[in-house]
Amino acid sequence: PDLFGSHPSPRIVVLVGGSCAQYEIDDATARRLGDDVAGLARRSGGSVVVVTSRRTPASAISAIEAALRPGDGTRVGEVHRWSPDRV
Repeated sequence: PDLFGSHPSPRIVVLVGGSCAQYEIDDATARRLGDDVAGLARRSGGSVVVVTSRRTPASAISAIEAALRPGDGTRVGEVHRWSPDRV
């Protein structure tokens, strides 16, 4: 898929995996990550592209998506969810 499309530069690309022995990606961490990169994109006039892995929890993905699409209707990026069918 075209990950960048018409997203304005600078483009911030975030690869999100899952929890491991050293780190945990819970909903609060995911939301904080989304808020941080969304804020960076807004300040720089850029955009965010998040790519998840098979280990990224669905609730964490939803938290990141919520941060990239706040209630005011603006959107600074998008999330590409991992899928075994995507090549």
